[in-house]
Amino acid sequence: MAVWTVFEPEEALPGEADWSERVVFVREAFAWRALFFAPLVLLANRLWLAFVIYAVVESALLAAYVNFELGDGFIAVLLVPNLFVALELPTLRRFKLARLGFEEAGVVSADYAEAAERRFFEARLGGSGISGPVLGLFPEAMRR
Repeated sequence: MAVWTVFEPEEALPGEADWSERVVFVREAFAWRALFFAPLVLLANRLWLAFVIYAVVESALLAAYVNFELGDGFIAVLLVPNLFVALELPTLRRFKLARLGFEEAGVVSADYAEAAERRFFEARLGGSGISGPVLGLFPEAMRR
């Protein structure tokens, strides 16, 4: 089950017409696509500063490889920035959202994005998500 951090604009009020459209869900997981396509993932997420830093680091590593005639094993070092981006992509997105004026609204656990959205909005807007009698240890899920 995945964990999602939820961000909403500071000035937005729940229940406004476009409030739900501006809520952002950030998945807290290793970004496999960033491991292989880090620059494209950074650009797709509009992380411009991170992309510039990534390009500078990759250029410096490549220049060191070419100028100092390092062995073939050094090629693996060129993948270290990709690994960093894959590990830290959720953190980079959280910093960007905080800089844009979003605040953390909560954390949701769900298998996929639609389920996370449903859980968050039901909890945030006061819905219980329970549609019938509850069987099990706690038969009174809601007080009437």
